[in-house]
Amino acid sequence: MDETKPKITTAQMTRFALLLGLATLLLWLGLKGCRIAQAASSLQAHQANVEMLLADGLTGIDPDAAEALVLGIRRDVVVLQRETAVFMSLAPYFGWLPRVGPLVEASPQLIEMADWGTRTAVFVHQGLHPALDQFKDSGNPAPALVAQLAEAQPELAQAELALGRAIAARQSLPREEELPWRVRTLLGQADEWLLPGQRGLALAQALPAIMGHDQPRRYLLLAQNEDEIRATGGFLSGAGVLVLDQGQIVSIDFQDASRVDAWADTGFSLVKPYDFAPQPYQDFMGIQPYLFRDANFWPDFPTSAEEALRLYAYGQDDPTPFAGVIAIDQFFLQLLVAATGPLELEDGQTITSRNLLTAMREAWNEREEGAATGVWIQQRKDFLDVFAQALRHKLEEEVGDIDLLLLIQNLDRAAEGKHLQIYLRDMPEAAAIVDKLGWNGRLRGQPYQDSLMIVESNFGYNKVNSLIERSYTYDVDLAQMEATVTVAYTHLGTPTGAACDQRVNYHMEIRYEELVDRCYWNFLRIYTPAGSTLLEASRHPAPASAFINERAWSGEAYLLDDPSGLATFANFLLLAQGETAVVHTRYQLPATVVQEVDGTQVYRLTLYKQAGLPPQPLTVTITLPSGRTLLEAQPAPARVNSGIITFDMMLDTDLQFMVSYR
Repeated sequence: MDETKPKITTAQMTRFALLLGLATLLLWLGLKGCRIAQAASSLQAHQANVEMLLADGLTGIDPDAAEALVLGIRRDVVVLQRETAVFMSLAPYFGWLPRVGPLVEASPQLIEMADWGTRTAVFVHQGLHPALDQFKDSGNPAPALVAQLAEAQPELAQAELALGRAIAARQSLPREEELPWRVRTLLGQADEWLLPGQRGLALAQALPAIMGHDQPRRYLLLAQNEDEIRATGGFLSGAGVLVLDQGQIVSIDFQDASRVDAWADTGFSLVKPYDFAPQPYQDFMGIQPYLFRDANFWPDFPTSAEEALRLYAYGQDDPTPFAGVIAIDQFFLQLLVAATGPLELEDGQTITSRNLLTAMREAWNEREEGAATGVWIQQRKDFLDVFAQALRHKLEEEVGDIDLLLLIQNLDRAAEGKHLQIYLRDMPEAAAIVDKLGWNGRLRGQPYQDSLMIVESNFGYNKVNSLIERSYTYDVDLAQMEATVTVAYTHLGTPTGAACDQRVNYHMEIRYEELVDRCYWNFLRIYTPAGSTLLEASRHPAPASAFINERAWSGEAYLLDDPSGLATFANFLLLAQGETAVVHTRYQLPATVVQEVDGTQVYRLTLYKQAGLPPQPLTVTITLPSGRTLLEAQPAPARVNSGIITFDMMLDTDLQFMVSYR
């Protein structure tokens, strides 16, 4: 035994083992980092490929290229998820790292978003891949698309669930404002599609039934004019009948809403007995018979839709059943034309989203020389029928010219803002989906929470609403359980100094513009939780000389019976050109709007937007009881100061608020 050979000590063996382990770890990390970098780089390259694929819209997509792209992105995400899985449980603890800390901390949620988002894409592609060929090869892809949607129901349901998981991950991202600019940019782009995509996947499961895949469907169309605001969006200026069969438009016809009722061939006499109109119509407008054009008195759209169906069948002697009612307004038509592109009318006129309103008003002004006033009044809105035929031609014959992605976005925007409302009958599954989306305009009291809807109706026989500005304030004192609704109005019209007069002479020479710059006869309703009690309201008396029926308004707010079951406080305001006014309503809330959950007090509020109105400024202020501490508020409040939580919003869709405290 050579005793001169150096001995390897235990300490040396330990150091060697540590160095070997560290080298192995570094090699493993290097290889893993390389695979992660490759997957990330590949994902970055896919972004450009997606943009190129969509450059020509949905109709220009190559189905095979789309399949390769979807599967390629999914493959890279799976690699990225597998290679980073070992680090994900530790990532939240490394938020302190300089520069990259917020990204490392958010990486589990970002990976989960990518995972469920690409799963969504795969499910959608599996279900709808055959339909892409139809977009590419067919002049009218709607029938084939509807058939494919019916076939793809299982994949669409899975896609909706997967996208819900992606949205949940998105909403749980920590320290989003500290993420790198590029990540925040990508998140912003994703946000444009996540919630609309979820709604679209839900609606896609209802579309086969709505579009007549199983049987022909007949719908009553209500054209509402928001220049003359009414409870469900606007005065009923037009009525149409749309028939769909297996995704195909069988027919679409419009007529002036005043033609629906049972009028004599000459004059303005009714040939059938009609019920009395709802009492506010009688009190503030002098209306006696309850006609079709006034059917949308109730802000709950299903209630008004059923009334419209009843009055249509009665006036037209038409017992043919309808599958539902679809209400649209002028803003909806603008959004629609913005996506379809210019429409060529039969008279050679070109309609765009920019000149649509002008064209509609000019059509209202037009009259044939020598025509009787009564004939002109009934024919002044035939523009809608001509417009509908041009739109049908575009959808059936020129679908390649339509920006389908923009069309999907605009239809979603219209439905969310209640410029499009859909009420369905006799198809419970589809109706349940539309109800879940909130696209049927249903007004319902939510149990154990607060609710509010501010509803205006123009009772002035005019089109003044484009000149009316308003802002809303809602103050809630949770110690006293009192709420105050304040609406501030400004009339942008030119002051004339003349007394307001409700009488309008619809003679042959009157123009649409003359109906705009007039006084505002505003019948105002405040919808509150059942059990609320009116405490005090501002008074706005109006003289008898202002009304057709010559009945003065005392200005006292009152409780109005309503089929919604909500406590409804009614008031009235007459506003002349150039004037401002503030209407406030204070009431006692039921104690049940605050609930105790595990020792925590929770207050929830649903604030409903009125259909037809543009976005309105809104301030919600919630005052906690003395000595209570705020735990959570959703959405993020603008200010929190000494137990007063303030939200500054735009009321452009129904809104949800939550405050928890202890």
